[in-house]
This record gives sequence, C-alpha cells and structure tokens, in this order.
Amino acid sequence: SHQDSLGNDSGIDDPFGAILAGAYAQRLQSFPDLVVGAGLFASGGTGFGYESLLTDYGSRDTLSSNIGIFKLLGSVAWNASEQLRLGAAFGVSYAIARQKVFPNTSDNSNPAEPFFGLRFDGGQAVAPNLQLGLQYLPTPTLTLALTYNRKTELAVKDATATFNFESIGFDRVRYENARIDGFALPEEIDVGVAYQV
Repeated sequence: SHQDSLGNDSGIDDPFGAILAGAYAQRLQSFPDLVVGAGLFASGGTGFGYESLLTDYGSRDTLSSNIGIFKLLGSVAWNASEQLRLGAAFGVSYAIARQKVFPNTSDNSNPAEPFFGLRFDGGQAVAPNLQLGLQYLPTPTLTLALTYNRKTELAVKDATATFNFESIGFDRVRYENARIDGFALPEEIDVGVAYQV
C-alpha cells in the first residue's frame, strides 16, 4: 500500500502476479553416475502499479514499475560417491521492463526544480546464468544441501523513454535506445536439510 502527506492512501491496482517453474531430470543409462536436466522459471507482473495518485503538482497520475523475468537452464549432476553429489546449471536469463513515473504530469512553475513525467517501454535484457550445488549424506537418512546462484546483472536496454515536456511547450518527446542500469538478480546461497523418517 502507499500513504503520503498528500492524502494518498491506496493499495496497488493489481495485487496478483504469476510465477511458473518446472524442471525435468534424467539419469543417463550409459553413465549411471550422471543426471542431466532442464529447467524453466518465469515470473510476470512483478512490481507495483498505482493508477490514480495525487501528485505534488495537483494532478492525478500513474506510478508503476513492472518486470518480467524468464530463466532457461540446462544442468548436469554427478554422483561423486555414495555420500556426495555435485551439480551445476548453466543458462540464460531474459528480462523485460516497463515503468511510468507520472507520465501525464509536466510542471515548470519552479524552473529551478521542474518535473517532467516519464514513460519507459520495451526494455529488454539478456544475461548468462550460473548455479552450483552439492548434496552430502552423512547418514542414510540425513541429507545436507548447499546451492549457490551467481549474481546476474540485467542491463535493460533498447527501450524508449518518453518525457512530458508540455509545460515548456515541447509536447511529449520520445527518446530511442533508453536503458536502465543497476538491475540484477541477486547472488544467493541456500542451505537445506532433509531427514527421512
């Protein structure tokens, strides 16, 4: 939700997103200590959206930021021994982004601090992805696991950025080849424990 000193008090307009994940793995008959697999992860509508916020400039306008992320991975795992399994997954991450920062608002009443609304559309990013993992079985009923995901930098580029310059007499100006830097999937380290009762 969003609250501020202007009197805005509202929840996001679309509180639902979608996440899809699936994987398949197969042990190789000719190499029984190896398992190969593939996985897909998709997240759509991640972000926030407020359609009618009161702004500092007396207008009501939209503030939103949405990102979709897709990951496709191929993996291989090796039974190094009866107690140790090692694995790695290699793939590609693809992201699309869209952003609106009060796009219908333009204010130049204070030339020292003007405000020009922004709309960012069509941004895309592609980057390699790496994950590593291991499982260790200290006893037949206890499994310990560790996974590591490398940080994946996603520079969203090849987008358009439209600025609202109506308050200075230039209508809306569209710029090509816009980009957003600094967006990334985080570095992750996960630990797991399983006990077979």
